[in-house]
Amino acid sequence: NHKLSPTKLRHDKEDAFRQNSYTILRKKREEFRRNLVQMIIEQELEENPDSNIDEYKITHAEDTEDLLRYYYYIMMGIDDVHVAPMNQDLLNKILGLVPASWKTRFVKILASVVDDAKEDYAMSLKKSIVDFVLQDPLEDALKMKDKE
Repeated sequence: NHKLSPTKLRHDKEDAFRQNSYTILRKKREEFRRNLVQMIIEQELEENPDSNIDEYKITHAEDTEDLLRYYYYIMMGIDDVHVAPMNQDLLNKILGLVPASWKTRFVKILASVVDDAKEDYAMSLKKSIVDFVLQDPLEDALKMKDKE
């Protein structure tokens, strides 16, 4: 029989609580965003009462479809092997900002946060690649002409 020390047990419970708190907070943010989008749509419809709701839905369905396609390109269009991982020096600089006491006290949470940071970094690179590929060359030419 392996018994956990009361201190270890308390730390494990604290870690679990923090993880659950983060998940709850993330879900609340997602719900907030969803409600915000719904409010914006309702406000647009109130401001334009003459607009055809079906036409509005079609327009927004097309926008949603474009957005979904964009995110599909980011998520599935670029293989992870083609994206450079986060540089260890950068990660060390980030971890240097974390107090040493937290590094030993919150090992599991810190590991989870590091994984999240690496995923976010890779996702940002993928997004940048997709944005670069999808940019309009004519728009770039106009920007260059404006600078002259």
